[in-house]
Amino acid sequence: MSNRITKKEIKNIINTYNSGKSVDETSISVNKNPETVKKYIHMYGQMRTRSHSAKIRPKRTLTVSHKNKIGDSNKNKKRTVKTITKLRKAKIGKYGKKSNNWKGGKTSLNKLIRHNFKNKSWIIQVFKCDDYTCQLCKKRGGNLEAHHIKMFSTIVNENNIKTINDAIFCDELWNIENGITLCKCCHKTVHKKKR
Repeated sequence: MSNRITKKEIKNIINTYNSGKSVDETSISVNKNPETVKKYIHMYGQMRTRSHSAKIRPKRTLTVSHKNKIGDSNKNKKRTVKTITKLRKAKIGKYGKKSNNWKGGKTSLNKLIRHNFKNKSWIIQVFKCDDYTCQLCKKRGGNLEAHHIKMFSTIVNENNIKTINDAIFCDELWNIENGITLCKCCHKTVHKKKR
């Protein structure tokens, strides 16, 4: 017989303790070390005193109709001008470097360029030129990706792009003739061949 205690046994011990009954060795399976019992109880749930368990209310669950009533009551509430101005003042200067979540501009240049609006429009234009068809396997639609014929990294290095603004104003990076539509599988094979 193993010395491990199952989660079910731990729940039984905690429930008997919380109901006010004394937890003794008999509620624990035979050959269980009391120290391991304490360890598992600490991991899976805290034992409460009788006075504490008496104060705890059962968890409140809201019915669908109750949720709807709360939503309806909040629909017609209008904020005062004073409240709106307070909210606006609280938001001013909370973006970018002044934000609480700012971590010193950790986003890489590559990621900034690839998630830029100009890159998204370039991808759509490449797809339209190739009629949403993979240029290697001729499969139309599906999981398509736009591929730079002249590699993205070489364009960035040759044009000495250091900031997102440099990337936006670089014409070579957004040249549609440098793009080709490939499905995901063909795109992987193209990159494997270049290595």
